[in-house]
Amino acid sequence: MSTELSQALWAVIATVLASACTGLWQYYRLRHRIAYRIQLNIPISIVRDGPGGAVRLRPPGTGPSDGSPGESASLVLLRIENVGFQELRSEDIEHELYVRFPGRTLIHVEPVEVERDVLLDTLRRPPGLHATGERLPIPRFAMKRKDHFKLLLLLDGPHSGDIRLNGHIGGGDIVRGHARVERAKAFRNSALLLTLGLGFLAGYVTAPRASDTSSCPTGALTVIGSTAFKPVLDRAVKSYRSACPRSAQIKVELDGSAAGTRSVTTSARIAFSDTRLPGNESGLTGAPVAVTVFRVVVNRSTKIENLTLPQLRDLYAGRIRNWSALGGADLPVRLVGRNGDSGSRQIFESKILANHPEPPTTSGDCRTADRDLATPTIRCERPTTDELLAAVDTTPGALGYADAGAAASTSRRNTLTVSLGRVTPTLAAVKSGRYPYWSIEYAYTRGRPPAGSPAAAFLDHLAGPHGETAITAAGNYPCEPQARGLCG
Repeated sequence: MSTELSQALWAVIATVLASACTGLWQYYRLRHRIAYRIQLNIPISIVRDGPGGAVRLRPPGTGPSDGSPGESASLVLLRIENVGFQELRSEDIEHELYVRFPGRTLIHVEPVEVERDVLLDTLRRPPGLHATGERLPIPRFAMKRKDHFKLLLLLDGPHSGDIRLNGHIGGGDIVRGHARVERAKAFRNSALLLTLGLGFLAGYVTAPRASDTSSCPTGALTVIGSTAFKPVLDRAVKSYRSACPRSAQIKVELDGSAAGTRSVTTSARIAFSDTRLPGNESGLTGAPVAVTVFRVVVNRSTKIENLTLPQLRDLYAGRIRNWSALGGADLPVRLVGRNGDSGSRQIFESKILANHPEPPTTSGDCRTADRDLATPTIRCERPTTDELLAAVDTTPGALGYADAGAAASTSRRNTLTVSLGRVTPTLAAVKSGRYPYWSIEYAYTRGRPPAGSPAAAFLDHLAGPHGETAITAAGNYPCEPQARGLCG
């Protein structure tokens, strides 16, 4: 048999095998798939009958009969359907699904057209459907093939911004639009595309060629810096390793923004910082990555839900030492802070304490003062965001701060986010200038990373769709497109 005939025969065999494998892969990949559609998204006006009174809806642009303006709102109908090849089990939902409505807040939500009572019971099971900032978590649910339900949402705020369903489905994905995929169509299209590709591949494999490894370069990379950005980096590194399994050698060693930027000595290290380095004296090159909104948190025992900036400054100056002075519980104020290398602390001191430093450390256990007894505060330090939140959650009377994604974790039941001057920490509040505690997350490298280097490849990955997913899932906001105008 001639060489040319042998190559052609192997190409045919490869095409048949690949098409069959692709069909099986399509079935496996699409066995769990959720599709969603925005069937209604219209602006309306809402009129409240006094504080705490009933809410009445009016057509857009109209107000109450006395001529006073109505509030801006919108009515949204979201359809969610199982369009996969298999029944969806609650355990197949690896990361809780949630609806995002940037710039708007939820007034009320009602599940409608729920095809099975057991699904309706799941959606209404306590604590039920309730929003957290600009997102509405949906309890994990089971759904048979072709089943669907709808959520009717009444949202407050300007009629703008995209509404999305996010989360992670094991063995599948979440898609937007009319996405019922028929099995035969999926197999036929994938087989056709692969057949065409293998036609070119049969000739390609016999010709000498140079390897293009720029998207997955070999070599080691160490990611250092902000512990507040850890949830984002953990997700981004995981997706990068999945995309480049044979070349990815990434270590994540986070010990604070300042410590990270000091340690960028080679092009094989990237430091993520909650603050921007002044000038270019460090010799580092920085690029904005995301906007982080921070929260002030307290232990629920304080019975405090709102603080003003003057009150926070009095608390950290030691002028207020018991929560009862602010209408809270009769408990001593216990401050839980970060060390001097923390970007979260630097932002807190800059934007909350008006550039005054936190008081010295006076406690090791966060409960009693056992050092520097001349300082009139009980204050301890913890090296990471997670350890700070754990201390706040387990210490009566505790007060601290953290990035919104970490602070929103439902695993810490005794931790409560307080509003600042009655303003909740949302991107809309940041954009309007009403919420002060936020920062831009920067990626710093020693000069510009060379093209084809692991650092350049990882930063490209973080700026792409996978990076946007990682940033959003962790409770942060990508500079593009969500935080456009804030990143500079």
